[in-house]
Amino acid sequence: MVRSIGNYDEVGCSGYYSFLSALTRGTDENKVATISTDDTVALVTEDENFSGVVRVISQGDKLAGVQTDGWAEVEYTAGDELMPNQADRDFSGASAWENVDIDSYNETNDLSITANAANQYCKIAETSVPTVAGRRYRLYFDVANLTSTWTIKSYDGTQTIGTVSQNGTNQYLEFVAETSGGLRIVAGSDTSSADFDNFSLKEVGVGSSEEDEELIGGTIIGVYSVTNQDQLIDNVELDENGAVNIRLAAGATAANYFKVEVLKSEDQWPKAYLVRSVDDTNYKCTLFLDN
Repeated sequence: MVRSIGNYDEVGCSGYYSFLSALTRGTDENKVATISTDDTVALVTEDENFSGVVRVISQGDKLAGVQTDGWAEVEYTAGDELMPNQADRDFSGASAWENVDIDSYNETNDLSITANAANQYCKIAETSVPTVAGRRYRLYFDVANLTSTWTIKSYDGTQTIGTVSQNGTNQYLEFVAETSGGLRIVAGSDTSSADFDNFSLKEVGVGSSEEDEELIGGTIIGVYSVTNQDQLIDNVELDENGAVNIRLAAGATAANYFKVEVLKSEDQWPKAYLVRSVDDTNYKCTLFLDN
């Protein structure tokens, strides 16, 4: 298609913005860029915030067309519940908890246990409380009518998760898993007694954005922090439903907050109008009308 637009041999864009540039045509397209206060485009370096993606560069390397839309910025919600069976959490029905040798054991509406010897215990299998070794978790629970103490361990007893020493709702023990899951609740003395309820297991440092169909098939092109904490990320991924999932490394010791830049799939990009050729008199040019 030929249009008369006068003397012009640079980049025309719809949905893109042109900035002064010293980038190299044929090399720097499709790279992540930042825009300085004097409206000059440069490639992003470490610790800089993302502004857009370089899509087209003029023949003289004077201007760059930067895509500043067609991407999304997402934040995160809390991690999912990992104990799959409600009755194992709130004793609203038959559960997978098992008594091994606790003197008094009852699962009616809550888990009521009373020991007459130290180290008596009950347990629940790995399939009901699954973990992955090396990942960080929080085990939540309510406790009432506590006497003495109880120790919570892994199903095989090799890892001590923590000690329960007071009454209260929404208590939690945070731990880095060393096994594939399951729990034991072990009496601390021959007078240990308690009523447990409302168990919950969640992985710490895991979050997901809401599903967004416009992000399906997109690409993660940037991650930056909202608050400057440990910055220890184990994995960031975009799933098949358009949700972004992030996991902190087990070494993170504080809450970390990030925003993730997702470039939408090519069918959602704006059109780019690139000058392909200019005639000898510079009165007309040929535009390439495509993505």
